[in-house]
Amino acid sequence: MARILSPKAKIKLQNYFKNPYDQAIAAARTCYSPKVISTKEITPGQRERIGKGTYEAGHHTVFQHATFSFSIENVSRHFVWAFLHAHPFYNSDQSSQRYVKLNEIKVTTPPFKKKNLEIYKKAVKRAWEVYNELTELLIPKIEEIEKKYRK
Repeated sequence: MARILSPKAKIKLQNYFKNPYDQAIAAARTCYSPKVISTKEITPGQRERIGKGTYEAGHHTVFQHATFSFSIENVSRHFVWAFLHAHPFYNSDQSSQRYVKLNEIKVTTPPFKKKNLEIYKKAVKRAWEVYNELTELLIPKIEEIEKKYRK
């Protein structure tokens, strides 16, 4: 059975905007990546292609980053949604659950006592197994839909 990882939160100052446009492109790429993309990884072609495409697609949040940019890892998606996204002077992007394949169980584990912790871990492992079962069942249907729209 899969092992549950519950790593400590990591917060790192990524940028203080010497190159704000590259930061927007890095933020856009991070949305489609299992890791945080830095401005050092941005190429001239990505500036043109991703910058233009992201803006035209209406994904404007990546262009709203200002002053400082931090990467925050190993926090719950609920924390990002309920706390960070709700803050009026904070803007964020995160790895997409639609485009990034989950290949390990990585959860925020509450400080449960032993019995409750075991129940929690068992529930997380079962949810993971069912998620993967559903994914396998849905792949043929998704491929069928994609073929229809590629024509």
